Amino acid sequence: MLRIGFEVNDNTGCCPVIFFQKDQSSRPQALKDFQYEQFAYVRIFGTVRVFKETKAIVGTHIKRIHKFSEVTNHLLQTFVSHQVRTQGALTSQELNNEDPAKGKRTSNPVTLGVKQSSSVDDSMQTVVQIMREMVKRSDVRMLHIKDVYAVVSHVQEWELFKETIDRLLREGVIVQQSEQNSDIILLSE
Repeated sequence: MLRIGFEVNDNTGCCPVIFFQKDQSSRPQALKDFQYEQFAYVRIFGTVRVFKETKAIVGTHIKRIHKFSEVTNHLLQTFVSHQVRTQGALTSQELNNEDPAKGKRTSNPVTLGVKQSSSVDDSMQTVVQIMREMVKRSDVRMLHIKDVYAVVSHVQEWELFKETIDRLLREGVIVQQSEQNSDIILLSE
């Protein structure tokens, strides 16, 4: 198989993008309607692969960006994803600019069957149930603590959640990936 390669710069660094073709006379399907122009903005779909310690994107689709609002939208989506991953999802109180010190929860959403938990025992069942559902839906065994908390944050305070995680760890129901990365947890089953 032959390949056509590009070097893409997303302002965080350069990354090679590879499109494979069947033979020398054909052009990859993803590049059939694409006209190359240096310094153009493009949207690339593909899979990140590592070969000999070098990361590259194996492209499956490429299209030129004509509306620069797409770039802005991508940057905003990246920022929001990072914030949710590192800070957790906003609660209804935060969204409604309510005072979280009052301790009132205004939302009553139902996400993955989450119910209000007031004790560690109830919370343990809820967290394990949510983790099982998240693993089943994403097909990934390792979960970030803040991703799990983002699902239960509307019905459970951080202190109760953290106490629940600590007890699940002590009882061996869940395990940490490593001491260095203690925020990554998985079910021990």
